[in-house]
Amino acid sequence: MAELGVKFALSKLEDIIAKEPKMLGRVKGQVEMVKTELTQIQCYLRDAESKRVDKNATVENWLNEVRNEAYRIEDVIDAFYLRLDDIRQKNSSFWEKLKWPCRNAKEVHALHKIAANLGGIHQKNHSLRQNFKWLCCNPSEVHALHILAEELLDIRKALDGIFKNGNNYGIQPLEEEVLVPSQRDHFDANEVLGYLYVDKNNILKLLYDELTPQRAVITIVGMGGLGKSTLARMVYESAKVDFEYHIMLEVSQKFNPIDLLRKMLYKPEYYEPEIQQVGDLFRELHDLLRGRRYLIILLNVWTTEVWEFLEYALPDDNNGSRVLMTSRFLEVAKSADRTIQPYEMRFLNEEDSLELLLKKVLPYQEQECPSELLELARILCSSCRGSQMALLIVGGILSTKEQTYHAWKSVADRIKGNALMDILAMSYEEHMPYYLKACFLYLASFPDVYDISAKRLIKMWIAEGFIPHQEIKTMEETAEDCLEQLFQRNMVQVSRRSPNGSIKYCRVHDIIQNLAIHMATGRENFVTTFQGDLENHPGKEPYRASLQSCHPGAMGFLGSKTRSLLWFGPEYNLPEYSKFRLLRVLEIVGVQMRRVTEIRGLDGLTNLKYLGFRNCAQLNIPTCSFDHLKNLETLDMRGTLIIDPPTSLWTISTLRHVLYDSFISGPPSSANLRNLQTVQWICVDDWHADQIPHLYNLRKLGLSSACSDWDAVSHLLEDLHSLISLGIKSWDIPKEIVYPTILRNYENLQSLHLEGYWSGGVTLEASLFPANLLKLTLVDSKLEQDPMLQLGKLNNLKKLQLEGKVYKGMQMKCSEGFPVLQILVLKDLKDVKIVTVAEGVMPELKYLTRSSGIKLELPPELNHLLKFNHSTGF
Repeated sequence: MAELGVKFALSKLEDIIAKEPKMLGRVKGQVEMVKTELTQIQCYLRDAESKRVDKNATVENWLNEVRNEAYRIEDVIDAFYLRLDDIRQKNSSFWEKLKWPCRNAKEVHALHKIAANLGGIHQKNHSLRQNFKWLCCNPSEVHALHILAEELLDIRKALDGIFKNGNNYGIQPLEEEVLVPSQRDHFDANEVLGYLYVDKNNILKLLYDELTPQRAVITIVGMGGLGKSTLARMVYESAKVDFEYHIMLEVSQKFNPIDLLRKMLYKPEYYEPEIQQVGDLFRELHDLLRGRRYLIILLNVWTTEVWEFLEYALPDDNNGSRVLMTSRFLEVAKSADRTIQPYEMRFLNEEDSLELLLKKVLPYQEQECPSELLELARILCSSCRGSQMALLIVGGILSTKEQTYHAWKSVADRIKGNALMDILAMSYEEHMPYYLKACFLYLASFPDVYDISAKRLIKMWIAEGFIPHQEIKTMEETAEDCLEQLFQRNMVQVSRRSPNGSIKYCRVHDIIQNLAIHMATGRENFVTTFQGDLENHPGKEPYRASLQSCHPGAMGFLGSKTRSLLWFGPEYNLPEYSKFRLLRVLEIVGVQMRRVTEIRGLDGLTNLKYLGFRNCAQLNIPTCSFDHLKNLETLDMRGTLIIDPPTSLWTISTLRHVLYDSFISGPPSSANLRNLQTVQWICVDDWHADQIPHLYNLRKLGLSSACSDWDAVSHLLEDLHSLISLGIKSWDIPKEIVYPTILRNYENLQSLHLEGYWSGGVTLEASLFPANLLKLTLVDSKLEQDPMLQLGKLNNLKKLQLEGKVYKGMQMKCSEGFPVLQILVLKDLKDVKIVTVAEGVMPELKYLTRSSGIKLELPPELNHLLKFNHSTGF
């Protein structure tokens, strides 16, 4: 990733010129010259990358030299900033500064000569006395400038040599790549294809075999990339409605019994350490399934150990329960159930391959594929040798090309005779712009079989600097485009989409992840993953590090140059962070502490842009820590209890997202938070209308109150025209908040959460809600009238969640409406005992979750939703 390294380095150079123009003096000239050299080299990188594909060792070494110097520029400038921060934080008096040169006359004389050479001090109309006065007050800053000048001079010499070598190697300048918008209308590989109907029906016959009432294990086997998981998902979607309990999950290659049981019990990641005993979870799963007809689908089972462990947790009540597994190994299939022949996946024939490829490349094209392209498509199918994954990857490449003979022919020539891994590598190396390469390689930071939150991933990409700036879009919107492009190229899979169609969770196929890890940890030196006993890890300091349930000794590999640290539990001891002063991203997930733990060393991380402590029990962060995080963009503390949440974070003008489950005090009116887009939850009890800061760019807001000045809240809402999500929690909510008339004109508002008693006899009226509302949650509203009649008139509503004492009556009737509702959640309803849905209502309903004690009366077309169902889809 030499090009990305150069982008980072140029950004650093531009940043220091903008921030410290007066301070730099003539060193600014050195910075400008380094920037010029690097910009010239940048023009040659795309040609060099194309030549590296042909295994040109000379070009490979040249690119490594460019990347190393780019990293070095970052290190030098970041170190300079750290020196300045240290200097400027000292509160030495003028006399202490004055004493220093008086005691060190020779050193003052030497520094004066340096200052004169660097310029900016001995200006045209300045006397020696003025220069000396400046020098006496800033001796340490002069010294820092001197170090910077020497290092930049050395870098210039190195870059000059690199530039000359590039010309000698025949590397040519090419135009820079530009960001291409993603196409949201695309073919999803999970859509049913003709060639899979036969396989799907064959598996369904085995699932519904009435001659086998006992629990049975069916296994789909075949090499990676044949579509086993796609077939299993199709079977699951068709069959799950006929089973009281159903679940589909992936099994990690590094089999973890506790993790598998936890997922089957729908337990969150951050369950307490004391219930981690395998035996307890084992018995809990057995009790849950006893007497129920269940369907359990396990994807990508690697060893016979999985079934040997799980077999005795799954009761056999002779009620037709089924387990469906996919595996690459026939041994796994035969060891699970010797009475049922393993179902072996076949390679696709020529016609099926062509169908899949063309649906990927031309998903919505009405006319037939041009004859000259059709012949090339057949050649491409032949090269893919019937592998579904290879066909989808090649289709992803073609979907980004022009539909011309020349464009398709170049792809056909490159993949001819190559194996699957070579095709995958080619998709990365030759057909992916630099900004997507960085986003893709970053996926190596996450454990295998891991559902990655898209919003979380996007915030990390932005903090890392991967996302190009676009004038008409926010960084978050551009990053969403990048994620969609990776999906379009089949480099990520979508686990779940939000009601608005955007990706909510994604994951990476194990074959693709192996490619990401190979590229990121090897040649690119991009991310180093630490797992297990660390025997195979290099001793060099990683630029980015991902600790995945590994030995605590992994921390010893990290050092002062580490830029990112992602730590996935369950290690109990958190380190002192002050030695990682160049960190941009710090994410700690599921690291459980048995007692309140103080986080130490954050105040030294002045470069930090993303800080996440997710699901980490109880933490204490000293208030002073946030005073120095002047570049922080994202603070994510969900699932973690912070003792005495610091309010000093509102002094950080770069903040974009603040996410916290509990309540923090709102920012003062003096706060400069024009970059803030997300904040939840803010306690507004101490706010008044004249104390509210300007928050015009907010997209998502959560407010909480016990006895608030509601006029202040109304005043705040009047200016938030960019809101897409609003949540309000309170003991009681007056009419002017339930129905703030300004919200009716909020075209962007998609999600609304209202938690609290609707005081003053307020009734629910659909016409007063935002027109484009997709998701609505009502909690403890204590409505006097049945809300379903009005809610059914919200024509764009896709998810409705009702909780607690939402309605005082015993029965709710859905007699009409809800034309596009997909998800209905009825959670812990206190007074309601019966919910009735008339025929023809909720025609698009796919997921229904209810708490015990609620009787549902549904029309015949929705009766399948009465089954035991944990899923909520979004």
